[in-house]
Amino acid sequence: MRVLLWWIVLAAFPTPARADTLTVNATGTIAGSCLLSVASDFPTSANLSVTGSSAATATVDCSTPFKINATSSNGALSNSVSAVSGFTNALGYSLTISVPLNSGGPATATCASST
Repeated sequence: MRVLLWWIVLAAFPTPARADTLTVNATGTIAGSCLLSVASDFPTSANLSVTGSSAATATVDCSTPFKINATSSNGALSNSVSAVSGFTNALGYSLTISVPLNSGGPATATCASST
C-alpha cells in the first residue's frame, strides 16, 4: 500500500520536460554550371544609313565564374554585294556587353568590331 501511495505522490508532481539537442553537420557540393539563353535576337531590318543602335538580350545563369568572348567574323557589318569603286560595303560597329552581378552593379565592356 505504501508503494502505491508513493507512485500516486510522484504522479501528482510531474517531472519537467527534458530538452534533447540534435546536431547535424552536412557537407555537399554544388556542381558548377553556366547557361546562356537568347531572349531576343538583333533585328534583321536595322537601318544602317542612320545613327542609332540595335540591341539583343540574353540571360546568363552561372554558378561558377565565367568569361565572355565576342568575335567579329568580318571586322564589320557587310553584305555579299560588291561595292562600287571608291566605296565600301562594310560598316564598323561597337559591341557593348553588360552583365548584372549579384555583388552590385553590372560588369560592362565595349569593343570595336575591328579589334
